[in-house]
Parts: sequence; structure tokens; C-alpha cells
Amino acid sequence: MPEPLKVALIGREGRLGRAACDWIRGDEELELFGAVDVGDSWEALRGACVALDVTRAGLGLPHGERLLEMGLRPVIGTSGVSPAEAAALDHKAKELRLGGAVVPNFSVGFLALASAANAAKGRLPSASILEAHHTQKVDAPSGTSIQLANQLQLGLEGITSLRMEGLTAVHEVRFWGGDDLVTLRHESRGLQGFRDGLLMSLKYAAHADGVAYGLGEVLGEACNVQP
Repeated sequence: MPEPLKVALIGREGRLGRAACDWIRGDEELELFGAVDVGDSWEALRGACVALDVTRAGLGLPHGERLLEMGLRPVIGTSGVSPAEAAALDHKAKELRLGGAVVPNFSVGFLALASAANAAKGRLPSASILEAHHTQKVDAPSGTSIQLANQLQLGLEGITSLRMEGLTAVHEVRFWGGDDLVTLRHESRGLQGFRDGLLMSLKYAAHADGVAYGLGEVLGEACNVQP
């Protein structure tokens, strides 16, 4: 049996960080090599192969750059990394002969929504996106909704953002024209829905050439998310 993949984690004390530590420990193909929180020394991460960043919006790009400079392969689950910033990480990773992924949303269910939205794109003349998250989410619109907007060739003005108590994540796409209205909705009811996509992203990053953008690219799905 091959040696397990050594995974480092940044954002240990966050909701997703705590869950990710448990998921990594529970996967026999992975080893939680080191876990730190924002503000901690990163020396404990040296020696890992892949590093998962699940900190807070705005830190994804600088953390990704720093991890690449350390020779680690980043998986950025932190929101707020733009397609242009993901492309910059991709360029840097290829220069260093490394790889990784920027994944605004680890949910395979959301990937199904994105695929359905792509199939519906252009069938009706108008489209809009509604995204709703818990009140602790500081960025609005969400990175996931921006990914959807890019896919559907909508501007940010086509996104409505809500922050409400008791939610995990909701993304809804509406297409309309004449007497037709099509509504596609995905709701994350808990963190467990992110587990499979997160673990697959870590395993992908271990062998990636460059930095993928979105779970669809990680899994080889045809979501057609435009950079």
C-alpha cells in the first residue's frame, strides 16, 4: 500500500477547518501532517505535499503564493479568489513545476447545479443569481456566485446576496423570458456536503500540473467555467 498523502491545513479553528481535520484523519489515503490557524507559524507545514487553506476571504491569493514558495501544493477553499488571481497562481505554480486548485465550492451538489445552469444558458433571454449564506460570511457576493456569474456571462449586478442566521449556503439561478421561468436551486444544509469534493481536491493537487479553478476542472467535468 502506498504511503498516505501528507496534508497540511491552515484555518484549523474555523468551522470548515475543524471538519476538514476530521475528514482527512478518516481517509486512509491521507495523513494530517500539520494544522495551524491564522497567525500561527507555518514551520509545522514544511514536509507536507499538499496544503489546504480554509481561512477567510482575502487571504487565498497571498496564502497560495506563500505555499507555492514553500514548495507546497495549495488547495484554496477560502472564498474571494478571483478567476484572474487563480490564473496568477496557475502561472506561478507552472513556473515552479507544482500544482494545486482554487475551489470556491467543494460541493458536488453545487457542481450539478452549475452543469444544469450551463445547459440552460442562452435558452431564455434573462438570468439572475441569488446567493444566501450565514451571517459570519464576510464577502458578498460569494466566490461561488461569482464563479456562476462568469459561467453565465453575467456581471456582478446580476447577483443578489443575502446574509441570514441559520444558513450554510444557498445558490439559486433563474432564467426567464415571456411566460417562461426556470429556477435551479442548490442548498447546502451542512458541512458534510463539502467532504467528498474537498478530499478529491487534495488528491488531485498532489499530481496536478498548474492550479485548477473550480471543482468541475478538478473532477474533469464540463462546467465551462470561464477564467
